[in-house]
Amino acid sequence: MNGYEPVIDIGRRKRDELGRDIPIIALGTEGLGFVAIGKTVSEVEDCDDPQWEDVPLGDQEKFRQIRPRIRARFELVNPNSDFRENEMISLLINRRQTLNPISLDEYEEFAGLVGL
Repeated sequence: MNGYEPVIDIGRRKRDELGRDIPIIALGTEGLGFVAIGKTVSEVEDCDDPQWEDVPLGDQEKFRQIRPRIRARFELVNPNSDFRENEMISLLINRRQTLNPISLDEYEEFAGLVGL
């Protein structure tokens, strides 16, 4: 994959459950739907977000904090695509977090739909 590679705050996830090559999807806010598919490319590390200057001023302090984060590589997908016809993928829309680890089967199904 030759896409976007941010560091992501792991939030409430357990550090020892995360590592390299975990398939993930990114969901957009406000009903945007799927915006990216990818995999983790690092172990969890305690660091700030090196792109903290790119976030809105009110959020910069949060992104500058040293927190457990993992690096991921993403390929953007068309958020306007309708994935509801695919039963396996449509179930992912109900996830409540912005970043969601998914099974390898779900990843392969989704990647096939978006042509990766």
